[in-house]
Amino acid sequence: MAIAVLLGGSLASGCSALVQPNLSLLDDDAGSIVGGDDSGVIGVDTGTMSRHDAASSSDAWQQSGCSSVCTDGTICDGTNCVCPFDACCPGCNVDAVCAAGSCVPCGNAGESCCAGGGCGSGAVCVGGSCFACGAPGDACCAGGGCGPDAFCNGGRCDACGMAGMPCCPPGQCAGGATCSAADGTCHAATTCGDVGQPCCLGGSCNDATLVCNGGFPLGGGTCDPCGGASQVCCPGNRCSSGFVCGTGGCVPCGGAGQRCCAGGVCHDGRTCHSGTCN
Repeated sequence: MAIAVLLGGSLASGCSALVQPNLSLLDDDAGSIVGGDDSGVIGVDTGTMSRHDAASSSDAWQQSGCSSVCTDGTICDGTNCVCPFDACCPGCNVDAVCAAGSCVPCGNAGESCCAGGGCGSGAVCVGGSCFACGAPGDACCAGGGCGPDAFCNGGRCDACGMAGMPCCPPGQCAGGATCSAADGTCHAATTCGDVGQPCCLGGSCNDATLVCNGGFPLGGGTCDPCGGASQVCCPGNRCSSGFVCGTGGCVPCGGAGQRCCAGGVCHDGRTCHSGTCN
């Protein structure tokens, strides 16, 4: 290798224009890294780190060097497959979550929510924890669901279905009580609406052949039979077959000299003229 030496733009006095170096005095390894270890001689860096260097690097897990592929959540630190700090290797089952390197149960009321915010039956995930749901006084379950004896009211399950309680969706009551469409409340069947009993809320009775007499709409009144002979007319001026609603109640119809029945019907071949059967 020939090296030209320039001094002040001209050849130095007393020196040859070209200097031939003694190649025996140069380093034989030309700066190479043997076995991946840096010998300290400036040369060509291959970019390969020794196993000692990889193990001590903060980014060692990114380096190759493990003899096999790391599995079960482990990563290669340049030499061995290791589990990351606070991780669980292998991973936890679906009914557990990893906490500080350990698998702990999840999904039941009082436990942490499982992956994806899941909880088991009868529990709902709120703020990372599972709480009991569905029963009266509990939180509403996912989708606003509650048990058969409760309904979701503002995120909480309230009791329903018994006499004096709100009707359960869709208008159901238990214990023989009936749901009143007027107020959405369950009323015990034995307290109102039957013959001789007080009229239910809104002046209703439990059968089409009963009518609320006396007191309604001011309060009170009883459910009495209607629609038959000498009985009051049922709501809508209805009477039983063979009777029509007249002054003071239901009267017979269809006979000679009687009022025509509904639809202008008369009996025994008679015809209806001006509302009377002849």
